[in-house]
Amino acid sequence: MERFWPKLRALSLVAAGSVFVHELRYVAAYGGSASQALAEQGHTYTPLLEALVALLLLVAIVRFAISLSSARNGAVRERSPRTFVRLWAGATAALVAVYTLQEGFEGAFAPGHPSGVIGVFGHGGWTALLFSVVVGAAIAALTRVAYQAIELVAAEAVARRQRPTPARLSWAGLPSATGRRLEVLPYHLAGRAPPPSHA
Repeated sequence: MERFWPKLRALSLVAAGSVFVHELRYVAAYGGSASQALAEQGHTYTPLLEALVALLLLVAIVRFAISLSSARNGAVRERSPRTFVRLWAGATAALVAVYTLQEGFEGAFAPGHPSGVIGVFGHGGWTALLFSVVVGAAIAALTRVAYQAIELVAAEAVARRQRPTPARLSWAGLPSATGRRLEVLPYHLAGRAPPPSHA
């Protein structure tokens, strides 16, 4: 089960990134008319898709909070992710693949959407490749930062456990000037009070 959660986090980030890349591609191509272009080209399903992506992100955030809570006990239950470059390349490739499939299906089944290669990369669609590189870098950075935060919390918890507890001082055990313990009253060795005056 522990191996499942990093995959879910990666899926949620790629899904959110895909929505972002898709929106940016239309904004770059159509500017202020992006919403109209989306409506004319059969994107009526996008609100449902965005709701599902938001749900995935919420689950991933809750799981990250649970991982941080476990790290406060010194436990890191997730494997270290790949290097930033490999994460970046993988995320970019996934975003490009999702965008290509999404636009391909829209061209085949959505009325008003251009089909074929023109429908995917024409009319400014090629900018999705550039946006995929940028968003892929953000996904890689978030993945690395999330794991490093968990590791940092766990390391601080272990350091607190290994930190020595300061010894408590006891006045009864302190030596006096003659090297004897200050245990005067139990042995009735305290000085007497001055005698009362008879004025």
